[in-house]
Amino acid sequence: MEAYHLEQKQDLGILHLHAGGANALNYGVLAALAEGLKQARSLRLKGLVLTGYDRFYSAGLDLIVVYDYDRRQMARFLEDFDMALQQLFALPIPVVAAINGAAAAGGGILALACDYRLIADTGAVLDANHPLAGKTLHFDVEITTVRSATQEELEHGHVHGEGGHQH
Repeated sequence: MEAYHLEQKQDLGILHLHAGGANALNYGVLAALAEGLKQARSLRLKGLVLTGYDRFYSAGLDLIVVYDYDRRQMARFLEDFDMALQQLFALPIPVVAAINGAAAAGGGILALACDYRLIADTGAVLDANHPLAGKTLHFDVEITTVRSATQEELEHGHVHGEGGHQH
């Protein structure tokens, strides 16, 4: 079984990462992401959703694998991870991270490289390591408005800001 599947619904794509091991980031997951993004570009999609499987978006770095890396190998892996993030960030279409489960550390960074993030209301978590790692932080968030997409936004395949679009 491949580590990803690109599902196409009209001119939108859903890139499912299902590499096993909670989609922990290793060279197999990076290769699956790169191949899925390459396939999405070739299909000339108007938008892409990136998601995981079961209750895992991505659990961050595959600590079992990277633990054995020496400094040179770890530096190379982080460069390759950075390149994967750049490929995702530079994709010329809107990308939505559909966070269906744990998106921890590097998995959180992967979600942040997307243009938009949607988090399932089933206990999914978005977390990125920071200087206060290990500390419990609490945020108060208020959703002030929710609206349906306009017909024009649906036709264009992306959200327009106030006052329409500028393209």
